[in-house]
Amino acid sequence: MVIANLREILFLHDIKIATRNTLNRMESRMLSAIEMRDMSQLLDGEKLFNSKG
Repeated sequence: MVIANLREILFLHDIKIATRNTLNRMESRMLSAIEMRDMSQLLDGEKLFNSKG
């Protein structure tokens, strides 16, 4: 019983780490994509989006 719980905890912990790593990778990709874009274009898009909302 204890071993099964420990295994479950370790499994969930591994999933958390994997998820965090994936999210970090996605975030860094998004940031580099944004940096590659023209910042003024991005800001203009944000203004349009905010005026609609």
